[in-house]
Amino acid sequence: MSDCRTCDRCHAIRMHLLIDDEEGANEMAKPIKSRRMWFCHDTPHLMHRDYIEYYMNKGNAKAARPYAYELKGMGHRDKHDLSYMGAVIRCMTYFEPQIALQFLEQGMEWVIGIWDCKLAYDFYKSAWVLMHHLSKTQETISIKMPPNFALKNDSDIYNIVELENHYYDTVKSIADSFDARNGTDSYNENFKLAMMEPKIIE
Repeated sequence: MSDCRTCDRCHAIRMHLLIDDEEGANEMAKPIKSRRMWFCHDTPHLMHRDYIEYYMNKGNAKAARPYAYELKGMGHRDKHDLSYMGAVIRCMTYFEPQIALQFLEQGMEWVIGIWDCKLAYDFYKSAWVLMHHLSKTQETISIKMPPNFALKNDSDIYNIVELENHYYDTVKSIADSFDARNGTDSYNENFKLAMMEPKIIE
């Protein structure tokens, strides 16, 4: 348990969503959604992120969209928000890819070399989703990358498939490392869910 009742409730919401108990999650979320609880640094960000991931994993981008728009306005303060930014990128890819690209560009300043591999995983997973989606309609993209980016060039114009492959390799490496440590395949299975196109967009 944490020292924050709202964080505790957000974690309970996540547990309900993990067992596909949307009704239970919605019940737990009521006092947060109605602003009847005190908010800390990570609330209601945690709740929004987990609802986005839940709906996107079920292929329902339409249901995730309202949470992504709310999180977009609050969840990009510093490197500790990379997981929230990843959730926004993943959902916005299918509605407003320019917003997703803005979040990607901002997050790349923070994610390279970060010690928290879970934050890196959440961010890079969504970066792959964005590049994979864009690769279907265009070949190159102009995006400002930090000097220490592995594929950095002077023009900041990148081949999208090369970026897609780079993000895939990065996510896969993190997922494999977590799964080897934990003796499971949960991270690789989670990545597979992100690889699937949403069935419900509009």
